[in-house]
Amino acid sequence: PTGAGEITLMGRPVARALRENLVAYVPQAEEVDWTFPVLVEDVVMMGRYGHMGLMRRPRPADRAAVDAALARVGMAAFRHRQIGELSGGQAQRVGVARALAADPPLLLMDEPFGALDPLAREHLQNAFRAIQRQLHKTVVMVTHDIDEALRLGDRIALMNAGRLEQFGTPDDLITRPANPFVREFLGEDATLRQLAGRTAAEFMTPHTAC
Repeated sequence: PTGAGEITLMGRPVARALRENLVAYVPQAEEVDWTFPVLVEDVVMMGRYGHMGLMRRPRPADRAAVDAALARVGMAAFRHRQIGELSGGQAQRVGVARALAADPPLLLMDEPFGALDPLAREHLQNAFRAIQRQLHKTVVMVTHDIDEALRLGDRIALMNAGRLEQFGTPDDLITRPANPFVREFLGEDATLRQLAGRTAAEFMTPHTAC
């Protein structure tokens, strides 16, 4: 039928890619029972389940991955805190740490900085850059913050009502004539740089691993 096709991740069917721990997902809002008595480090350890045996007994490599993930998001000092005691921003950072602990080649992140205060946001954005450049991960992130997309993304896809309006590097998009979606807001001679900081749009910002 028209529009039919197949979605693969790294050349594998999606279900197989998930079984092989090739992708981890950070949702916009964690679906966690915050009243359940579990520690922060235990939640992050859940990201390692795909690397463990049936009994899910952590090995030294699993504990080391959890330690590194907590440190990257600035939550190492909270590792023994009950999850119900966390703020919204702290909970979001724990969600990112859980995904990092899984150590996948591909990270999918849905507005991962949205619930953070400015200081925590800057900290996690710095961690994001390190993930891209030091860990050689591919990160696909959705954000409504154009400045954030231009600052963090290597490639940006400008979406409007589910349609791809424009795709390219930040330098491409801020210098070339804007697409019709942008011109609708700022006039026929507008560029994406003029739109930054003035209105919301949806972006995906993947990083191609070196």
